[in-house]
Amino acid sequence: MFSLSLIQPHLRISEIPATQSFKSSTILSICYSRPKRDEQRNGKLSGFRLVSGKRSTFDSGFSDSFGLEFTGENVSRDGSSSSPSERVDYSLLAERSEFELGRQVHGNMVKVRVENLIVESSLVYFYAQCGELTSALRAFDMMEEKDVISWTAVISACSRQGHGTKAIVMFTGMLNHGFLPNEFTVCSILKACSEEKAIRFGRQVHSLVVKKMIKTDVFVGTSLMDMYAKCGEISDCRKVFDGMSNRNTVTWTSIIAAHAREGFGEDAINLFRVMKRRHLIANNLTVVSILRACGSVGALLLGKELHAQIIKNSIEKNVYIGTF
Repeated sequence: MFSLSLIQPHLRISEIPATQSFKSSTILSICYSRPKRDEQRNGKLSGFRLVSGKRSTFDSGFSDSFGLEFTGENVSRDGSSSSPSERVDYSLLAERSEFELGRQVHGNMVKVRVENLIVESSLVYFYAQCGELTSALRAFDMMEEKDVISWTAVISACSRQGHGTKAIVMFTGMLNHGFLPNEFTVCSILKACSEEKAIRFGRQVHSLVVKKMIKTDVFVGTSLMDMYAKCGEISDCRKVFDGMSNRNTVTWTSIIAAHAREGFGEDAINLFRVMKRRHLIANNLTVVSILRACGSVGALLLGKELHAQIIKNSIEKNVYIGTF
C-alpha cells in the first residue's frame, strides 16, 4: 500500500483552493483509471505535482494556469527515488490506478474543507468506478448540493453491481428532487429494470423519455428494447425497434436475440435477412442468436449458409459459436 506521505512533497493537495475544483477531480480521475503494469511490478509510483503554465486535453474545460507534471521521481515504497525530469500529458497520467491514493486525496479534501460540486461528484464517480458502492453512497449522501452527474454516478453504480432495487429507489429520489435524467441515467435505470424484471417501472421510464423528450439515441433505444425483451414483452420490444431512426449492429442483434430467446425463430431469421440486406456485419452474439433460431425451427440450410459465412468472413470463433 502506497503512503500519501511519499507523494505529498510532489502533489501539494493542501494548496488546492476550493475554487480550483478541477485539480482534485483530475487527481481522482487518475486514481480510478487503469494501472500501468510495469509500475505495479516495480512497486514504484511516479511522483507528480500541480504546476503553472501547462494545459492539455484532459483539463481543456478549465483554467490555463494549472496542470499536472510528473517530477520523474520514481518514489518506491521505502521512500527512495531517482530523478530524471520529464513532463507527460493527462492522458498518460490517467493510466494510473491507486485506490488508496484516491482515498487519501479524499481525506485531504476533508481536512482542507474542499466543498465544490465538481470535486464531490468526481469523488462519487471515483468510488463507483472502483466498485466501492458503500463509499460512493456515503460520499453522495454527504454532498450539500447534488446534480444530474452525481445522481447518475450512484444509479449507474447500483445497477452495474447488481443492486437494481436500490438503483430504482435512487432514480425515484432523483425525480422527487426535481432532476431530469439524461440519456446515461436512462440507460442505467433501464438495465436495473431488466435485471429486476420491473416492467411497470420500465414503462414509466419509457413514458418519461417520450414526454420529456430526453435524447433518444441508439443507446437509449437499444436499452429500452433490452428491457422489454428481458421482461418478456417482445411486442413492445419490436415497437421500439420499428420506431428507431438509427440502428447499429448492436440494435439489430438485440432484436434478433430477443426473438430467438423467446422462441420466435422465424421472426429472428427474417430480421437477420433484413439486416444482411442493409449490409450490416454480424458479430458473435448475432451469430449465436441466429443459430439458436435456426435450431429451433429446423432451418438447416440457413444454418449451413451461416456457417459458410463465418468461414468466409473470418468471424472470430469462440466456444459459444462452436457449440452450435
